[in-house]
Amino acid sequence: MSQIQLRASNISKKFKNKIIFSNINLEIFEGDSIALLGRNGRGKTLLFNILAGADEPDTGKVELFNTDKKHPWNNMGYLEQQGKRINNIKVKDFLSIIEMTLRNSEEKEHYKFLNKLLSLDQTLDTKIANLSGGEKQKLAILQLFLKKPKIIFLDELYNNLDYISRESLINYILDYKQKHNATLLFVSHHKEEILRLANRIWLLENQQIKVDTRDLNKFFQEDIKENIFYIRKESEN
Repeated sequence: MSQIQLRASNISKKFKNKIIFSNINLEIFEGDSIALLGRNGRGKTLLFNILAGADEPDTGKVELFNTDKKHPWNNMGYLEQQGKRINNIKVKDFLSIIEMTLRNSEEKEHYKFLNKLLSLDQTLDTKIANLSGGEKQKLAILQLFLKKPKIIFLDELYNNLDYISRESLINYILDYKQKHNATLLFVSHHKEEILRLANRIWLLENQQIKVDTRDLNKFFQEDIKENIFYIRKESEN
């Protein structure tokens, strides 16, 4: 049986005195690829950030297992919708800083592969502040996967990316997961992304995880079309 990578115990969160979710208990196992779904405003981003260690629950706790005991979050990669980056330097200078952190030939080859995959050379002389949303997203993705994370958190990977970039990244992530037996939790409104990446779905509704299933086909094919609503409606916004 797969080992537990992350456990959330009785986590609750309020926002402006409104209960967003209450006493949620979750376990993520090694190799899981979980899509976290829910209507806008129901708290999925808050829950995602708490599980990723970017926010704190009001009550309860989140534990990481099978990671560096002194620095457990070092084995985690986190891609948020609005990442924090140095905006006043050019892309080539930013990449030079990254290159200086590479420790061996394997890391350098991985960097070259990702650089080519993400087509970063096309924007070398542009300041990061002047990049498009998709170009900034690619820089964040480069940083994330250079860490070789064991647990990956992706918030709206598809945001601002063109079709070719999406396809390349999905294929890369699938290959990365297989090679490293990595664990993935992601938020998405794109059915195609969910079906290709996920082996498990969480649906957040009414302050709880209403659905926790590994039967993705049943989730999307139910006669009561309640489940698909969470994808179709939000993708129109």
